[in-house]
Amino acid sequence: MGVVRTAPFKTTTGNIQRHEAAFRLEADETVEICSTGPFYEGYKVELIIRTIIPLFTCKTRLSGDIMLRKTQTKEGITRLYADCK
Repeated sequence: MGVVRTAPFKTTTGNIQRHEAAFRLEADETVEICSTGPFYEGYKVELIIRTIIPLFTCKTRLSGDIMLRKTQTKEGITRLYADCK
């Protein structure tokens, strides 16, 4: 599971909000996510990989593919990460 979210912004009522898109991927599956912002510096959004709790977060651009990866250590620990740019 994951979430892509924009930088926070103030609504016309003065509340702070973010645009957010959640996704769930199986192995070798892809999903397309678009955003009009507001963006973080460098035209970036926040990417969060999570289960019940966040496991990985980074800021990355939405231009091109963002590869999510999973590796397993010799001890059997699974690591999830992304190639953030």
